[in-house]
Amino acid sequence: MILLVTSLTGCSKTEASTRIFADVILLDISSGLNAAGSFNSEDHSVTSLSSRATQLREKLSRALGDGHAVYFGFVRKTYGQQQIETLISPKLIQTMESILNTDVKDGALRKVAKDGILAAWQMVIISNPELAETPACQKTLDDKITYESNGSITNIHSSQLASSLCSNARSANEQIKGLTTTPENIGSEIQAAIDRSIEKMSSDERRLINADGKPITLIPTIILVSDLIQVTNGKKIIDTLGKVASISAACELAQRESANYEVKIDGITLISDGFASTKGNIDLEIRDRLREYWKCWLDGRGITDQDLGTRGINLGEI
Repeated sequence: MILLVTSLTGCSKTEASTRIFADVILLDISSGLNAAGSFNSEDHSVTSLSSRATQLREKLSRALGDGHAVYFGFVRKTYGQQQIETLISPKLIQTMESILNTDVKDGALRKVAKDGILAAWQMVIISNPELAETPACQKTLDDKITYESNGSITNIHSSQLASSLCSNARSANEQIKGLTTTPENIGSEIQAAIDRSIEKMSSDERRLINADGKPITLIPTIILVSDLIQVTNGKKIIDTLGKVASISAACELAQRESANYEVKIDGITLISDGFASTKGNIDLEIRDRLREYWKCWLDGRGITDQDLGTRGINLGEI
């Protein structure tokens, strides 16, 4: 009998996750700058920035429930200016899972409790984003979580979650607001944006330990909205590729540039929304070299799962 009870008790324990999905959204919008250096938010590349703002809010509204961390950055002029912001942190996802597993043992009740947390998140992302900027945010979300989860989450944990939700929402809403203005230092130093994204995720991953004391691995997808015309110090990559002898030489150039790179995080997927879609025509041979160059450069970063040139990506659905 004692053996039976021990067995059943062991089976009821929920194991903590050892993987978290992470989506990085990078917007290369420098093609929207006109000759005077001003920016038209409705005419920059694949879709308008106002549409991207709506899509990003939709993405955030469901990503937490899906267990996806979300990072965001505009592609800037230089590596030093590049910023990668955390909109939904891996730590928030880990904390939410840990609290649910600790406070709510029954599976059906755990779903109700999780829905209560997500209802609080929807409040500061969709229905009342301004709340995140107010001193009342934590108390309001604390009450929302307690009510929606039928009190199944302890007071201290409800308050902890409310604080994290408010903090993440403030960061997210700030970046969404940035889509309605001209961001500073925007450019097309795409490689810097990718490298800074990898560094950010690698740094976060090293600090992630689950409730069982095991390391958590991030499973990243980089969503790059760009024509992939890299510009470094004012020099376009297509001008450089126009001087190489062949497609294979374009690959060799990329390999030399990545020769000393040490892969920091495995299993990265990259999807680009756009490819050589500039206003001017690009010679087909140069396009082929450009595609090969990026394939080889990304391979050198350990990014072998590549989808270059997908068009019409809706950030809210990916």
